[in-house]
Amino acid sequence: MKIRLFLIISFLVFLFQSSSFGQDTIKTLFDNSRLHSIGIYAAPDFQYGEIQNTNTSFAGISLMILFNNRFAIGGSMFKNVDPDFSPIAVNPLYLSSYLKTIKLEYTVFPASKIHFSIPIDLGMATINLDSFKQNQNYRHHSFKDDEFNRHKASSTQSEIKFIQFGINAEANVTKCSKLFLGANYRTGLHFDSINASGLLSKSDLDGLSITCGIKVGIFNKKPHCCLKNRCKSQSLPKSIEN
Repeated sequence: MKIRLFLIISFLVFLFQSSSFGQDTIKTLFDNSRLHSIGIYAAPDFQYGEIQNTNTSFAGISLMILFNNRFAIGGSMFKNVDPDFSPIAVNPLYLSSYLKTIKLEYTVFPASKIHFSIPIDLGMATINLDSFKQNQNYRHHSFKDDEFNRHKASSTQSEIKFIQFGINAEANVTKCSKLFLGANYRTGLHFDSINASGLLSKSDLDGLSITCGIKVGIFNKKPHCCLKNRCKSQSLPKSIEN
């Protein structure tokens, strides 16, 4: 039900944005396969969403390369930041997660003050269950300490491949920065338990989340070859009348 509602909302927003601009010509991703601009940006963001049906906060960052001010590819990583996060299903253990992804993103009408982007993340989540909080791990999980070897058997680490779809509303603040606010839906694809405990499954990552952040970088830099061709076209001499 959540997936269906999320997809319907995403489609309606995209349809509304498209209908507000009357265009007779069809624009392709790279406009006849020509590279008109290139960019690079960093996007720190904050998310609030579900793990094991329990809401928690995440912090992360994406590093992206942007083509034609529309299509971006790069990577992202983020983690839950609450050291006291302990869902009911694993209580009294504490849960920490680290997510690394390959990220694709397409921006609709990027020149508009307010526009939309559609990100897709495909990656791996490492989830740890531990009787120690995140800020206690370094103190209690030292390889030089025999306590680590005694404690290791009781801790659980699992890896879950996942995919995440989203839609963001973006605002151009300056030529080098954008603010964004949006929603994501994440679902697990494959579960690999390193230390099996029966407490984790691939569905633990399923759920909605909201996200907000800022993009900072160069979004619309003309490649050197384009500038060179433009200069040549402007420097052509006018024909001399006889």
